[in-house]
Amino acid sequence: MNEYIEIQENLFEYFENTNDKVFVEFIKLFVYKQESKNEEANKLFEQFLTDNGIRKAYDNYQQDLENPTSFFTRSSMSERNLIEQIKQGLLSVAFNKLQKYA
Repeated sequence: MNEYIEIQENLFEYFENTNDKVFVEFIKLFVYKQESKNEEANKLFEQFLTDNGIRKAYDNYQQDLENPTSFFTRSSMSERNLIEQIKQGLLSVAFNKLQKYA
């Protein structure tokens, strides 16, 4: 199975029962790195990183984005690829999950 499709299916399953407003706030946190005042979304964000063992990869990825001129990157190519695939997968899940409002 294509790795991206597998990630997307896992994301659908993980967020299947998540409240839509909380999910939107989670997307803002993970994909767009915007702060949220929604405590449930903040907890979900931390839980997601922990459940999937990607806390270090996510933090390294964000540091590389914030300091693109650094000679040494903190994240590996596989970490960057994984986080990018999760971000894309989350946007796809969001579209499918929230299109009922269209």
